Amino acid sequence: MAASPNLDVEQALLDFEEAQEKKKSSLKLFGKSISDIPCFREAFLYGIVGGLGVGIASFLFTSRVGRSLDFTVYSYAAITAGTWCYCRYEKAHRHLELLRFKHEMKTRALTEGVTDTDRLRSVQTDSTSEEGSVIILPAPRTTS
Repeated sequence: MAASPNLDVEQALLDFEEAQEKKKSSLKLFGKSISDIPCFREAFLYGIVGGLGVGIASFLFTSRVGRSLDFTVYSYAAITAGTWCYCRYEKAHRHLELLRFKHEMKTRALTEGVTDTDRLRSVQTDSTSEEGSVIILPAPRTTS
């Protein structure tokens, strides 16, 4: 016998509610879930692997356990912080480029098919309606 569709829907709803509860109970840092912090996972993993690598290499060269553990912890902290800062910088840079691109696309869509003389006329008619206004003309284009 095939299961009724109502049971499948109810099971899917129960699974969804359980997933939501697990998401809410995730580890929080400064009142924010770790999964919501951009670049945290990548920086954390790079820090762990880099710290272990530096610690093992330090132990192989010096055979001093205490100093190797110090190197492990310090390199973990430095690699995690450096990776997180670099990732956040790149993310902000991409966001600014996207905003610039959106602005350029918007202005291009508005001025498509409009010649420079039409644009000058609209600037002159807009500025002549106000007394004492200054007319700002765009720089002439040089063609070579």
